[in-house]
Amino acid sequence: MAVVAVARVKAKDGTGPALGAELRSMRGLAVEEEGCIQFAVVQGQADPSLFMSYEEWATQDDLDRHLQMPYMKAFMEKAAEMLAGAPEISLWREISMT
Repeated sequence: MAVVAVARVKAKDGTGPALGAELRSMRGLAVEEEGCIQFAVVQGQADPSLFMSYEEWATQDDLDRHLQMPYMKAFMEKAAEMLAGAPEISLWREISMT
């Protein structure tokens, strides 16, 4: 069963463009991974310091493997200095239509 991860972050003052660039780079790598069904990164219209990612993975194992990728670990280290607080991360699953 597919799993969806939604992450919401707020950039520190002055770091929005750099954080956006890092998120775009991360997305470019993630969509090439096995099990990645969809990966979108969006930026707040009213508050451009807000970013959200929507990731859909074929299985929980695929998501877990993604989170252990070296580029993800590097991203988390870089992002820690650009974030105004901890990321808000939630996991979701599609509801059955039958």
